[in-house]
Amino acid sequence: MCGGVGFKIKNIPEKELVKYYSPVLMKKFKTSGRIESFFWEKNPVLPVKTKKGIQLKLWGNKNEDIKLPKTGWAKKESLAIGKWDYLHPEIVDIMADSGYEKKN
Repeated sequence: MCGGVGFKIKNIPEKELVKYYSPVLMKKFKTSGRIESFFWEKNPVLPVKTKKGIQLKLWGNKNEDIKLPKTGWAKKESLAIGKWDYLHPEIVDIMADSGYEKKN
């Protein structure tokens, strides 16, 4: 399972970046040209291609008070048997160019 993703900052609109990152982090990302997001971080995000362009979306659920599965992944098998149907899931393209199992 993928615990982190890497993607190019040039593909992400500024209005999306400011939703989740401080000016200090944005400067760091712009210098390196890349962003890495890991599920175990406080607010992990995934770059998702939508009709409006690439948007950053929060990755998974870690809050037990929200009526969503407490996870960051959905297995194909559970989707196929309808376990997620009540949430009306949609297939999306995640615009990452690398995935990480561990941070190293």
